[in-house]
Amino acid sequence: MTPKEKLAATDINVFTFLWLGSFISSIGDCLSNFALDIWILQTTESINFYILGILFTTLPTFFLAPITGALVDRWPRRWVMIISEILSALCILAIALLFITDSLKIWHIFFLTSLNSTFSGFEILAFKSTVSLLVSPEDLARANGLNRVGDEIATLAAPILAGVLLTLVQIQGILLINCASFFLGLIPLLIVRIPELKMTSPDFDGDSSSLMSEITQGWTYLSNQTGLLSLIILRAIYSFISATGSILFVPLILNLTATNILGIILFIAGLGGVLGGIIMGTWVSLQERLAPLICGCMLGIGLEAITSGLEPSLILITITAFLFVLTFTLADGSIQILLQKQVLPELQGRVFSLSNAVMSVAGLAGIASASVVDPLLEPLMAFEGPWANGLGQIIGTGPGRGIGLMFIMLGVVAILTAAVAYRHTPLMQFEQETTTIDNPNLSQPTKN
Repeated sequence: MTPKEKLAATDINVFTFLWLGSFISSIGDCLSNFALDIWILQTTESINFYILGILFTTLPTFFLAPITGALVDRWPRRWVMIISEILSALCILAIALLFITDSLKIWHIFFLTSLNSTFSGFEILAFKSTVSLLVSPEDLARANGLNRVGDEIATLAAPILAGVLLTLVQIQGILLINCASFFLGLIPLLIVRIPELKMTSPDFDGDSSSLMSEITQGWTYLSNQTGLLSLIILRAIYSFISATGSILFVPLILNLTATNILGIILFIAGLGGVLGGIIMGTWVSLQERLAPLICGCMLGIGLEAITSGLEPSLILITITAFLFVLTFTLADGSIQILLQKQVLPELQGRVFSLSNAVMSVAGLAGIASASVVDPLLEPLMAFEGPWANGLGQIIGTGPGRGIGLMFIMLGVVAILTAAVAYRHTPLMQFEQETTTIDNPNLSQPTKN
């Protein structure tokens, strides 16, 4: 059997079994994250500590991205996932024991959640890099559709389940449930044998490989593929728009209605993500022209953002929020399919980690852009503000209209990006390319 035949000798059912374990683990992770966020807010009564908690969770993944990708490509990915799951469970168990013994300090959470985030980064990257080894190219849409549905269900269910469990078993119980979910997630990994990449020395000169040379090789591969680089930049713009919009969406709604209605609207928006994942997994013809689909989704996101900003209508904003999340799910899933199809399996860990790092930077830029709304745009769109008699006659004035203006600006950016991307030949032709790398030491993938 040739390497390609071995690679094709996979089963979507095997992936589904692995995905089920990952999904259970993800539910537990979302539960504990939500519960810890609530504990930090209630204990410290400080938004700054809450933001610090988010930073300690996200920054390790960003700073370690190049190293993480190189190590995932170097090590057996199945064992990366197994060891990462065990180490993540130990971090959560340590927090639970500190709670039980009444010894927990805020810095314990920051330190242990940073470690947990690092280990989870390894596990998620190894899982994503394994998808193209487990399923045929024709089944990548189904696999990524499952991933998106799982992510959205976990995100939707966590606040509801955590609210109930906090009353029944308190935060210690939630953390122990999360530990159990990690070990349930291990079962498929211990049973299934995943095709591994046999790599000799990835160094160009044939000498023993160094980690730095492998990191450099990932950068070189990415920079030499114009279509791939364009796709990652496009994904970064998606991330920027999504991060800015997500931060501002809550205050936009709270200017119009009460907190309980906000929860309903967020739930409806989340259903858009579930539907997007289902569409991706079942509509096979979607993956025939992925690049135009991605540009079309960006255009749709732009129109939805502008619509949300133009009119302070609760019904209209709810509908556009549902469509926004649905469209974003289709776009991000399509980008992931394209990366899994076109990036060499030997380099997927490095390329995916670099892509994640770029997305993190874009997300931080989105947070920064959202921060200018309150001191700058809201005063401009106030009832007696400088723009009240101009733009205010179109989109209205008063609280929340500065946020509406930012949504319109994001929509314009999205539409212009879609137009440029659609006219960018390397991006449009990327899915027809056959990518190669001049390195004879990168061996073909084989099964265990």
